[in-house]
Amino acid sequence: VACLTVYMLGYILVSILNARSTYNWDFNFFEYEETYIKWLPHTYDKAATIKSFCNFLGLACCFWGVRDWLLVKTRSERMESTSDEDDSQHMFQEEISVPPIPIRLKRLLWLLCISGGLLALVGIVQRLDGTPKLLWILERERFGSSTQGFGPFGYRGNGASYLNMILPLAVGFLMWMMQYAKSVRMKTGRKSSESHFTLIPAICMMMAAPFISLSRGGFVVLGYMLLMGIIWILFNRNLLKGKQKAGLGIILLMSIG
Repeated sequence: VACLTVYMLGYILVSILNARSTYNWDFNFFEYEETYIKWLPHTYDKAATIKSFCNFLGLACCFWGVRDWLLVKTRSERMESTSDEDDSQHMFQEEISVPPIPIRLKRLLWLLCISGGLLALVGIVQRLDGTPKLLWILERERFGSSTQGFGPFGYRGNGASYLNMILPLAVGFLMWMMQYAKSVRMKTGRKSSESHFTLIPAICMMMAAPFISLSRGGFVVLGYMLLMGIIWILFNRNLLKGKQKAGLGIILLMSIG
């Protein structure tokens, strides 16, 4: 992934340095450069490519910054790893048979799931309102119809694709928290936090959003994921038990409804 990141950024940077032309938006014509090398990557709009390079550079820094942040343990995790109860805690984690998730990774998953649910809710409200503006603020440059955009996305297919990527992650995170809470309850006899149930409304919003966005591709991908997910849950005996399967099945059916 690091090599791919450097390759993509280097490709765009070479295109900027080896620009074929710059587009003049005021007079709608290309200002050509005669010094470019044909066999190297080149661009026909140097200014737009510089903007794209800055965007991709920001995404790369964000990705590797998050990765570096996730690899570092929190203060409480470092204290637990150096405490005298480290061996007993390790034995306890093995006995409950559900591997824990690092605290920082759990925070990141919470952020993605909650923000995905809020994004879907905003897109749904915007679609029901019928406004052609993105987030009721920005006019789209290419699409004037109110059905083409969704939330902050200029094209509805992009919004549906983004939510379809977060949805399996949110469902898996919810299932892990349900299993972990049950394992802790069986081992210690105490009732754990039920904060994970706040993910259910977010999951329902993300399931409903591709339907309401009217994105054909998003609808097909979502339908396939729901079908395969229901089959996987029903036929995997070790995944969830009785009431948990029924509850998750009801959530999926309510979302489809």
